[in-house]
Amino acid sequence: MAGMKTSVGDVVKEHYATFYDARTKKPRWQDYVLPVVVPVLAGALSAALGWRMSSAGTLTNGLAILTGLLFALVVFVFQLRLDVTRDPRHEGQVSLRRRVDELFHNVLYAILAGLTATMASVIADAATPKDLPVDRWWTAALVILGGHLVVTILMCLKRTLLAYRVLNR
Repeated sequence: MAGMKTSVGDVVKEHYATFYDARTKKPRWQDYVLPVVVPVLAGALSAALGWRMSSAGTLTNGLAILTGLLFALVVFVFQLRLDVTRDPRHEGQVSLRRRVDELFHNVLYAILAGLTATMASVIADAATPKDLPVDRWWTAALVILGGHLVVTILMCLKRTLLAYRVLNR
């Protein structure tokens, strides 16, 4: 499976490999709470309360646009890594390279999360009869996937700030 052209296992593995304590270099279970546990709890709460989206179509449009912007961002981060590698002013700045690499892996994962949320939204919209609200289970799934995407993007923002700080030392 890993050799397949469409395998995204390495994207997921590299993203979660960034969940570690910078001082001890050991994984931090706390890093999994916000991006994983909180969206699942929000989805469970939405299902328990019987929330139903009026339509998934608008969400699909927004997710597709956001995911497209993330594709543009990953190209920019890729170029940034090349520039940092070639720039003699940053020679020996392992911290900067590591932060840009982690940002790259997080943005790749955000694209995957965006594609997943977009496809779930398309399916939820297709599975919902016209003029009826989206089923509460589809709503819960979209809350989970959307929440996970938002938290992942917030992580990308933080990593961008950290790389910027190292760059401007």
